[in-house]
Amino acid sequence: PGISFSYLYYDFQLNFFLILIGMLSATFLSSSNYLMNEFVDRNSDRFHPFKKERELVGQNIDLKNILLIYIILIIFAFYLANKINIYFFCVILIFWINAILYNIKPIKLKDYAIFDISSEALNNPLRLFLGWFMFENWSDTNTIDLKLPPISLIVLYFSLGVFLMTSKRYAEYLFFNKFSNKNKLISYRKSYKFYNTNNLLVILFFALMVMAFNSGVFLYKYRVELILIYPLLLLIFSYYFYLTIKNPEKSI
Repeated sequence: PGISFSYLYYDFQLNFFLILIGMLSATFLSSSNYLMNEFVDRNSDRFHPFKKERELVGQNIDLKNILLIYIILIIFAFYLANKINIYFFCVILIFWINAILYNIKPIKLKDYAIFDISSEALNNPLRLFLGWFMFENWSDTNTIDLKLPPISLIVLYFSLGVFLMTSKRYAEYLFFNKFSNKNKLISYRKSYKFYNTNNLLVILFFALMVMAFNSGVFLYKYRVELILIYPLLLLIFSYYFYLTIKNPEKSI
């Protein structure tokens, strides 16, 4: 998405080679994060009615093999990121650090309410920046002249991430009420000691209001003609939340 917004916002020349390298770098980093998440959560996932059937759950996995694959993926991600520009490399670095803080003790943000949603939501504007900086080679650009996405777009992406991650937790809450119980939900994810359907809905609708406000600001200021797609966006998000309520097992 950052590529598209960068193209709409500035008249840059497309460099498909940089885009390919950037997408490969982001893919390697995401793969390493998923690998780390699956390994770290292999014990808590046994409390999940569906995830307990996964291959890693309850297994004695050789940590050396996991670390080897993880390190290889990280090396490729940073090596390719360095081939684009320093800004893309820094975003990849922040993305990686955020994943460490989210998954690994002693911090492990996924165990703390609000912080877990915020950490995952942060990945959304980071993806925006990844696409933004892979659009053109910024290596000859002075930092003072660096063009960044509008603040309204950054806040829009973050609030969108909050909406999606809160919807996921709301679906998990409904799912455990249907197929399991609250005690197992807390054993699965400690942050659910704080969450309930009421405060999750409050967070969700707050994120929607912030998202609606900043999308309006962005469209009015930069691409007013795109205001015509606003009803379509409302339908998409409304339908997404409808599916969350109707089929929570498919939303997690």
